[in-house]
Amino acid sequence: MYRVLIVDDEYASRETLKCIIDWNSIGFEEPVCVNSGKKALLEVEKGLFDVIITDIEMPGMDGLELISKIKEINEKQRFVIISCHERFDYARSAIKLGVKDYIIKDLVTSEELYLLMMDIISDVDNSPNKPFLNSDLDNGEIMPRLLELHPGLDKGQESLKTQTFQNTRQMYISMMVVVDSYGKHKAAYGTYQWLVLINSFLSELHKNKLPVINVAEGQFLIVMQIDGNPSMLNMFNSMIQHANFIRMLSKKVGITSISIGISNASNNFEKLSELFKQASKACEMRVLLGLNRNIAYSTIVNKCRTFDKKILDQKIKHLKQLLYTRNQECIPLINSLYSVNLMDGFMEINYFKYLNNRLFSLAQGYVELNLDQSNTYLRENILDFSQVENLETVKEMKDFFIKMFNMFLDYDKCPNGEHGNLVDRAKNFIENNYDKNISLNDIAEEMKVHKGYLCRLFKEQTGENLMHYIINKKIDKAKELLSQTPMRLCDISSSLGFTTLQYFCFVFKKYTDLSPHEYKKAVEDGTMHL
Repeated sequence: MYRVLIVDDEYASRETLKCIIDWNSIGFEEPVCVNSGKKALLEVEKGLFDVIITDIEMPGMDGLELISKIKEINEKQRFVIISCHERFDYARSAIKLGVKDYIIKDLVTSEELYLLMMDIISDVDNSPNKPFLNSDLDNGEIMPRLLELHPGLDKGQESLKTQTFQNTRQMYISMMVVVDSYGKHKAAYGTYQWLVLINSFLSELHKNKLPVINVAEGQFLIVMQIDGNPSMLNMFNSMIQHANFIRMLSKKVGITSISIGISNASNNFEKLSELFKQASKACEMRVLLGLNRNIAYSTIVNKCRTFDKKILDQKIKHLKQLLYTRNQECIPLINSLYSVNLMDGFMEINYFKYLNNRLFSLAQGYVELNLDQSNTYLRENILDFSQVENLETVKEMKDFFIKMFNMFLDYDKCPNGEHGNLVDRAKNFIENNYDKNISLNDIAEEMKVHKGYLCRLFKEQTGENLMHYIINKKIDKAKELLSQTPMRLCDISSSLGFTTLQYFCFVFKKYTDLSPHEYKKAVEDGTMHL
């Protein structure tokens, strides 16, 4: 199993990281936890860790110093920094040290940590070493059974009876290998050139005596015999070695991204059909976990749950009401429909297929009823179902439909209608409220839009960061009050919604390169022109 070391001087932080996810379910031993860099070095000297999660600010030896020292021992050590500070200098130092990721304590979720660890596992497993392939494996025994497994080929081989191996050291696994983004690459390379690459990959598999059958475009079923050592860890490592050997062969011919679903191991040759289903199910989970990964069925077997169509249909009905009333709350709703709590269980893949179809149908109906015929871009480009079919991960699906529905909400046949222009409305709100301590959330709630969407739209249309726009408005008014009134600084600060005078002075100097006193004096001396 994989090993993780958690280094943090705060007990609560260590315990949170230790308990926030089920480490064993993804192949990790229980985390080793220490409260200082010095103790971390002692643990590293005892044995290697696949990943070290460390805080930065610790007494004695800080996290960055710890990373540097461990890099001297093992330059390939993988690190994740977890800190309560969103400081650029820390992040920059971490990048220079080759840290895998930088996450914030108060914001980290079980899903984020889970996906990060899965990504690190994939990185750890990506070894270029060729595994030992069992030369006793007889392709003549396995290939007929693979043909039986494939529904498009001859199943009439009932007379074929394969033996059940009693020697527990002879174990079988099934792997479903899927070439990621197959359709996109085929379009980019051209059909002929892409098929040349696929056939080259298939040829490499055959050259290495791997029992393989091409079950669909860019999808290969492979069965391997592995050493059934009683140690589950050795068996699991053997599976990963074989998967990464296949991955190496794909890269050799120029195919850079493949997903591999790995079944459980069995010494019963009659169970190939069951292993095939396990490998296929595991590979489907790339929708949730991302592409270019090794995904073991054992890590997802107890995490699949079905969905209730009635509940989903009710949510889609609510989404339709929000869209047709141009309510910006439909964006957070779409986001929630694609959100999955990986620690509670994987939603079955059919959920996303069904959801995609329902959202696309809703979008088609909305375009026909609400958008004028002249909007050919939305009709010919956005409403192209082939784009939906090519989406391979939940993130791609979510981003696609959020972008689509945002375009619907932002589109207005009557620019001067009751909805007006969103950016202009935001500017008007700021103009009328700059004297208050307004936040991005305040503006987004007033506009009834998602905060992230509003910020993106404002930046796209004005070229200016929305928060900077608010502050500039306050600073412009502060300049006016400093130069034209006898108001005290504390009163000006308060009148513009700043929480403290110190913060007002800090912001003013940051934006003008002068303190409020220096600015006022420069205006009075005539060296500063209004």
